[in-house]
Amino acid sequence: MKYLILFLFLIFPLSLFSQIDGNSNLPNILSYKSEELRVLIKDHQSMLKISDVDIESIIKIIDDRIEEYLETISKAKKSVPRDVNGRPIGKADANLLLKIEEIDTEVSTSIHKILGEKKFRQFRRLIIDDQEKKNAESVRKALEARKRKK
Repeated sequence: MKYLILFLFLIFPLSLFSQIDGNSNLPNILSYKSEELRVLIKDHQSMLKISDVDIESIIKIIDDRIEEYLETISKAKKSVPRDVNGRPIGKADANLLLKIEEIDTEVSTSIHKILGEKKFRQFRRLIIDDQEKKNAESVRKALEARKRKK
């Protein structure tokens, strides 16, 4: 019993911290359009000091991979088996899902090489904050629409 308690209080929290630190991909970075990303960075220029050359490099990386990314997502959606009513009954092809993850990782790694560790973490925080803001806004709009519907 003592060992179980020791595991829960010492080992388990350490594994949680290692999982949090290990994720260094940029969430949904390939969902941004060039101008949208440029405006986001410029609006937060005081917090995130990225040169115009680096901004253009980041946008070029995203633009180079976006078509392949969207094509792979489309193939993955089509690979989901469906029943006669059109409802999904299985999962997408694992190879396609792996390819999507690889593209995302390659883009994040390339951006990390351009920015360096400190700026990359700041940039990642900026992207996460922007995604949270978009999610909160969409929830607010959905709630307003529901209220109007009643």
